[in-house]
Amino acid sequence: MLSTYYADFNTAIASYIANGKWPSNTGLGSYYLTNGTLEMQSMNVTARGRRQIEGFYRNVAKSYKNPTSARKYMHYTNLRISIHGDSATADLLWTSIGALNSKATPQIIAMGREHDELVRRHGRWYFTRRVILH
Repeated sequence: MLSTYYADFNTAIASYIANGKWPSNTGLGSYYLTNGTLEMQSMNVTARGRRQIEGFYRNVAKSYKNPTSARKYMHYTNLRISIHGDSATADLLWTSIGALNSKATPQIIAMGREHDELVRRHGRWYFTRRVILH
């Protein structure tokens, strides 16, 4: 089910940001087709292919001075999925909430929307294009 895919993806991102490592041996690039793209429009960044995408996420995690003490949560809401056989589009709203350490009060860091295009290969969903807007 595609909504389970999003839940798994969100858990992987949260784990990486919190612990500096993936919850399994694969990185977030494994959620994308080999030639998938990630567009972060607020940062004017487009990462093409799994290698660039994983590099992008590594740089995001490095931006936290001490990722083990920082807390960050991503909340996805209003997920609208349209499935057409083995392809799908999804639109959602997201809010990033974080605190610099375990004692700091969490606050909204950023919020925006996202548009995703996905395909199913061998029973598994992959992003072909992910556009994140602030």
